[in-house]
Amino acid sequence: MKKILIINGIIALIFITGCATHKMVYSPMSTYSGVDSRDINDEDILKAFQAAPQKKLPATVAWYSLSVDSILSNSKISNKNIIINYDIPQLLIEGENYYKGYYRKGYYYYGEPRKISLKQLRYFAAKAKCDILILVSSSLHEEVNPNWMVAFAPLLITMAFLPMDDLKLTYEAQCFIFDVRNGYMYKHMKFKEIKERKRVIPLEMGKIIDKETKLLIKNAGLKIKNELKAFFIN
Repeated sequence: MKKILIINGIIALIFITGCATHKMVYSPMSTYSGVDSRDINDEDILKAFQAAPQKKLPATVAWYSLSVDSILSNSKISNKNIIINYDIPQLLIEGENYYKGYYRKGYYYYGEPRKISLKQLRYFAAKAKCDILILVSSSLHEEVNPNWMVAFAPLLITMAFLPMDDLKLTYEAQCFIFDVRNGYMYKHMKFKEIKERKRVIPLEMGKIIDKETKLLIKNAGLKIKNELKAFFIN
């Protein structure tokens, strides 16, 4: 009997240790590099300052996502002022790096975002005869903390069914609208939403995270859509 209690105690200790706070950051798989500050001169600054909007509706729109979740498809709109929605192929932009993450689900975990040139995106948008470039990106921060019910974890019969974890998800989405011809930035949108779930059973954590993440992406997409609808009306 004594040996059984010792064994149970060791197993419970291992289990509790495994239930400690953990944080995961799922970042975009790529980010645009902009311009190397060492190459910027006064002439470049003057050109950027003098760049004027050339917005003419209806327009042809090029889209590109820096992430691998569904934020792009959830953000895309179509109306009478959009002639064509053109998705710039990631393969053209990322080359061989595209295949390195092709089979990865969701976000890159602790991966350094690959840098993408904004000029390169404008170039391929121009080749498709697009007037406007829309760039979207997203990130997810996942945090799981044990709550007071973890104290009952040593009871091996019940610890698999104890709602002893608290979940916090922070989702952030951004959208940029550029003029393809001169790089003028029409608009920058940023949305952030936090979802919290208290007393989650560890065995159900994965399903809950997937469900809440889909909802966060959908909400962010709706907010971006509303802003884009207003942009393509005015």
